[in-house]
Amino acid sequence: MYSASDWNPDETIAALASAPGPGQRGIVRISGEETVALLNSLLEDSPNAPEFDNRRAKRYPVEICLGERGGSFPMAVHVWPGQRSYTGQPSAELHLLGAPPILDWLLGRIYKLGARPAQPGEFTLRSFLSGRLSLVQAEAVLGVIDARGNAQLDVALQQLAGGVSQRMRRMRDQLLEDLADLEAGLDFVEEDIEFIDRAEFADRLQNWQSEVALLCEAADRRMHSAEEPRIVLAGLPNAGKSSLFNALTGETAIVSDIEGTTTDYLVGRTQLTGTNVAIFDTAGWETGSNPIGELAQVFRQSGYEQADLIVWCTPADWSKDQRQADDIHFDKLASGAVPTIRVCTKTDRAKAVTTTEEHEDAARNGRFTCGATATQAGGLDALKAAIAEAVSENQGQSQELLGSTAARCRDSLFRTRSHLEEACHLAETSLGDEFLAEELRGAIQELGVILGHVYTDDLLDRVFSKFCIGK
Repeated sequence: MYSASDWNPDETIAALASAPGPGQRGIVRISGEETVALLNSLLEDSPNAPEFDNRRAKRYPVEICLGERGGSFPMAVHVWPGQRSYTGQPSAELHLLGAPPILDWLLGRIYKLGARPAQPGEFTLRSFLSGRLSLVQAEAVLGVIDARGNAQLDVALQQLAGGVSQRMRRMRDQLLEDLADLEAGLDFVEEDIEFIDRAEFADRLQNWQSEVALLCEAADRRMHSAEEPRIVLAGLPNAGKSSLFNALTGETAIVSDIEGTTTDYLVGRTQLTGTNVAIFDTAGWETGSNPIGELAQVFRQSGYEQADLIVWCTPADWSKDQRQADDIHFDKLASGAVPTIRVCTKTDRAKAVTTTEEHEDAARNGRFTCGATATQAGGLDALKAAIAEAVSENQGQSQELLGSTAARCRDSLFRTRSHLEEACHLAETSLGDEFLAEELRGAIQELGVILGHVYTDDLLDRVFSKFCIGK
């Protein structure tokens, strides 16, 4: 296996960039200083070989001769002759019919003309090394490829567009300027010359510290959430959780009117408005009276703490006393850190009891998000929409970073915050600018690690080894 440190950016590389197998269109990608010379050799027998513009990107329709196979084949050649390509090098993409035998023949010809097969992620690595992408954006490329649902795709696209990295880059650039002014002041300390406005400097530090603190919170939440949002069905025993679980996931959890039927937790998966979610059916909320029951409550509490959303189930046919007990447990859970919604279950049974109007009043007053039963599609659709909306809102607040970026950057973000907090304290005191400058240098160093200005071969291997060939 190649290491990123073994990849020579001066070599011309090529690989299939489209999906393997037959398709309407196949794409072969080439990058390197010899790209245009290689294309000239590849198309020397073409009846309409073009003269490539060496100044601007352009598309060229050509006929490529199939050599010993005979005949020719139409192909569109997209050429970026300078450094404004994806990789920051002369690059090209060859678009043609996605027939595997023809694509294999074409790649073989390109390799014979001097290109070597690209390694996984090597095109994006070159983009990073040339400064076209930050390391945060490079990770977002993989996030776009691996996105499972619209929510994950939105996070990856936002990160790829540079939303996070641009803010960090601005912060680092400003800190570099402030550090230069501080150090200049240290050189003229005896002349009592100040090169920086102290009030403005303190305000900037406070703003940067607050912004990094928000990113730390986002990274922390991202690290503690699963790749798929975790939806936990909760409630008192016999609240209709298992029936709802089966209806949402298509699973077959045991359903019974006997309390305590579910003593473990069950997991099923489904898709809500383009987002894959994991649904957890947990034991009813009660005090365990035996070792199995006590263990079930441990699993239940653990599930609550790791959830992205809790759906509290309250049966429509419960008595007033049962509902009062249910309210107490729900209010306690809803006051916690995990977003919680409440669903009125078993609505098909509500007509059989005398408290139907009370339940309808409670729903109108906002006590319930919606009503649902496993036997009526309308209520399930409303519940799915409510869950999807809550998950989407929660992701918009907490998932500003991809999981892979959060994992790599978390420690550096927290160290950046620590340096900025100490810098804010020092800026308000007169302990000496040499100490303040040291904290700024520490913050700049950590931001450089996040953006990829400071990196090791091992780090690049971890990031780019996850890519597929051609990206």
